Amino acid sequence: MPFVRIDVPKGPAGFAEQAGEAVHRALVEALGIPEGDRFQVLTEHEPGRLVADRSFLGVERSERVVLVDITLVAGRSVALKRALYAAVADRLAEVGVRREDVLVGLNEVRAEDFSFGEGKAQYADGLPPHLAPKPAAASASASASASVPAPDATPVASLPFTAAVPHGDFTFISGQVGLDPATDALPPGGVAAQFEQAVANLEAVLAARGRTLADVVRVGVYLTDMDDYAAMNDAYRKAFAEPYPARTAIGVAGLPLGALVEIDAIVGDRGAR
Repeated sequence: MPFVRIDVPKGPAGFAEQAGEAVHRALVEALGIPEGDRFQVLTEHEPGRLVADRSFLGVERSERVVLVDITLVAGRSVALKRALYAAVADRLAEVGVRREDVLVGLNEVRAEDFSFGEGKAQYADGLPPHLAPKPAAASASASASASVPAPDATPVASLPFTAAVPHGDFTFISGQVGLDPATDALPPGGVAAQFEQAVANLEAVLAARGRTLADVVRVGVYLTDMDDYAAMNDAYRKAFAEPYPARTAIGVAGLPLGALVEIDAIVGDRGAR
């Protein structure tokens, strides 16, 4: 349930409603939010009641800025957030808002921080379908994200490991390579594309346990060629948000399926730090 507040300058009749529809379309397109999952507060303001610096960070804004404040479950990658910002700007541009005048703020919370009525924490009892893990094919590495067995279940396929094992206050996630579940193959595009898919596979494992990337406290990265270190770091920054998890990056002689990169993770309560 993204909870969205949209503040717009007073304009033609129906403009606020058009802005609300535009932002909802962006959430559906960029994040896969269900069509019916729409909770918004639309507020119009008289001139002078919306204040935004006209040139902060080199963006030339007008007096007709639109502020979009979104509260949603934490854990989307930086790449997904970038896609959301672009989609919001694109859709609002269609209703006459300059892209330079679109300001977006995200407030990330845990799943149990929402109540949909009746005084209940519905997400604490189970994630909705659009936050549930995406199907993934089993492989010789941690594309074990295909199906995440319980810790005492038989490991994925015939391989002697379990995708995710809780122990005390932590959950240990097995290694993930960039096997694309849609094609059962490594994606083209080198280490960056494989890293992005490996993160998507990791997100599927986390989602099956009600966790997100925001809960990751430590990441291990394994590269077959340390010359890919810079490209991996660029992809890493797009996937993980600050403050980054602790991390180790290691060069290795080889990885399953001929993968260029593999990642594993430890999950805990980052809020307790």
